[in-house]
Order: sequence, then C-alpha cells, then structure tokens
Amino acid sequence: MKVVAPPNPLRGLSGGDGKYIKAVIDEIGGPVLLVGHSYGGSVITAAGTADNFGYERMGAAVTMIEGASHVVMISHPREVAEVVMTAVRTCAAQSA
Repeated sequence: MKVVAPPNPLRGLSGGDGKYIKAVIDEIGGPVLLVGHSYGGSVITAAGTADNFGYERMGAAVTMIEGASHVVMISHPREVAEVVMTAVRTCAAQSA
C-alpha cells in the first residue's frame, strides 16, 4: 500500500488539495477506496470533480444516508460500515 502525505497539508480546496489527491490516485495502478469525513470528504469530492472528472466518468458509487448528521459515522455507524465493506468487497473482486 502506498501512503503519501502532502508536503504542505491543508492547502485548501481551491489551493490544490483535491488536485493533489487526484494526482496520487492517478499514480495507483489499481482500484482505490477513498473514505473521508468533513474536510476530507470535501477533498475527495474535489478530487472527483477536478478537471471535469465527474463521478459518473470515474465509475464512483455515491451513497446518501437519509437523516444522517454531519458526523455520519456516529449517527449511522452500521450503514457507514456496510458501505465501506461493500466497496472493499467490490475492489477485491475486481482485483481477483
């Protein structure tokens, strides 16, 4: 697994964090699972839309949890865990 930290953390969404994450994703030769909350979620969204690279184009699945709070993993932990595990199983199946 390759983990890369940005040289200048928290550059801001318009300052390049989304583009940085997209560049890291582009270097990975296989499926990628991104999970983020709050600012991290915004960065993931920016990475998915950077340079007109939308969710449909990247084949992303979006899950909306009705009635979720800002801290969805606290208000709906089971649903969040199910989404993450579904993504892991999907990526594992694609790699096999």
